[in-house]
Amino acid sequence: MKYFSFKLLILCFIIPPILFLFSLEGMEKFMTHQYAREIQEVCTGDTTELFAGSIALTEALNNNIDRYLSTKGIIAMGVSVAVTVTSRGNLILYPTVLSSNALTTPLPREIAAENFDLLTHGLTVKVDVAIEWTGILAVTTFSLFLLISLVVLYEHYRKGVNRALVDEMKKSSEIDQLMEKEKKNASRLKSLEKERDKISADFEKTHKELKGLEQLKKDYASKLKSLGKEKKKITTELTSLSREFEKIKISATNTEEEMLEEIMVLEEKIKQYHEEQSQEKEQDTRLLEMVRRYEKAKSKEEKSKARQVDIIRKRFTTFYKNVLMMDKALFGFAGLTEELKLKGEEVIHNLNADPDKVPVKRKMAIKKGRRTVLEVPFAYHGRLYFSKAKDNRIEVLTMGTKNSQTKDLAFLNSLTPE
Repeated sequence: MKYFSFKLLILCFIIPPILFLFSLEGMEKFMTHQYAREIQEVCTGDTTELFAGSIALTEALNNNIDRYLSTKGIIAMGVSVAVTVTSRGNLILYPTVLSSNALTTPLPREIAAENFDLLTHGLTVKVDVAIEWTGILAVTTFSLFLLISLVVLYEHYRKGVNRALVDEMKKSSEIDQLMEKEKKNASRLKSLEKERDKISADFEKTHKELKGLEQLKKDYASKLKSLGKEKKKITTELTSLSREFEKIKISATNTEEEMLEEIMVLEEKIKQYHEEQSQEKEQDTRLLEMVRRYEKAKSKEEKSKARQVDIIRKRFTTFYKNVLMMDKALFGFAGLTEELKLKGEEVIHNLNADPDKVPVKRKMAIKKGRRTVLEVPFAYHGRLYFSKAKDNRIEVLTMGTKNSQTKDLAFLNSLTPE
């Protein structure tokens, strides 16, 4: 009972009835809505017979609704369905109520007129579904919730039993471990007692040896006295030898210091030379890397510009049939800003349409015997230079800005005569 929850037990007894009540109410609402919608669709059946007067609307409602309800097997499981169909004037059409003139047989025309009138004003379908608590559906639903509750209780009980078994196994394992430790400690205590006895025996033996050592100490003390005299003599000899050694050492030290100074100077020069050589190598490496990056960037830029010029050439060749663009002009156009490109293309468009209407700033008399070149400004900074070819088409020689005007004029001077 240690791991059994009484709260869960109480919940398992309280929740099934609550869920049962809510589920019955939900099923009643669902079936009421579902049956009302389906009865609304099938109640009138085929309206052709109604408008022909072959059958009365009340009879058709009874037949269709009864047939529909007979197909619902759930009604036999303790579900009662009360259906009421009324007209706009609250006239009950289903279930059928016998009137005083039920024995008379009306004409088909009258039946059709009555059916049309009722259908025109509309029908109201009301469905009331009630589930009997003693019915099969209610008992099955409650049994299902109760079964779920019992399963939950069983699982909780099973887990509690498993946890209790695990705890019991842990306790028995701990007891076994403690007993094993107790045995080990007992054996260790016996070994310690044996070791204590051995140490005691060793101590007595050592005590005897110490007494013998004391006697030896006295003997050595007497020997040391005789050795002291010899020591003094040896010390005097060592002092004289030390003085001679110091003199030799001083002379050797002076020579060694001079050699070390020369070696240090040479090492400093070698170090400085290596540093300068390393700096020069690093500088050369940086310069080579900068050159490589510049050539790579320049190659990419030239390839990109060549692709751009090729696209511009194709577009101008397609759009401007009367204008021939030289490579210098295409590269100059590609180097313009977007605003200058728009203005420059406008000038090219006008040259293609009617070159006589393009305002020319001046005629370029560059050199004698060479072709006549006309200058057209655009967007204040832009410059376009063109001439007329032999086939009366316009040949754009170069394009640029004020900054590139000197180079453009030098290019025009280098052109061959016509």
